[in-house]
Amino acid sequence: MVDPAWFSDKIMLKTAPTLTGPWSEDTLIYRMPEMEAGPKHDKNVFCYAGKEHPELEVGSDLVFTYVCNTLDPSELMSRQDIYRPQVVQQPLPSLVTH
Repeated sequence: MVDPAWFSDKIMLKTAPTLTGPWSEDTLIYRMPEMEAGPKHDKNVFCYAGKEHPELEVGSDLVFTYVCNTLDPSELMSRQDIYRPQVVQQPLPSLVTH
């Protein structure tokens, strides 16, 4: 899940024993580098749609995707790295259980 704050660089995780809860508090599991402040930061780029992909997970690894877009239409047409799913595989945080 992407942080509900608009234009955040955070991907958060919530867990629950069942679909109806009770749900845990948010746990920060990843910061999208495209959104982090710094000299390479493009203020027109924003990222969203964090989704877990359990069908791709092996062992205790967590696999999720997100996508970035831009507010500049000409940039969208010229940059190959925009509007393509970004795939992240990392160990499941130790405080989380399936």
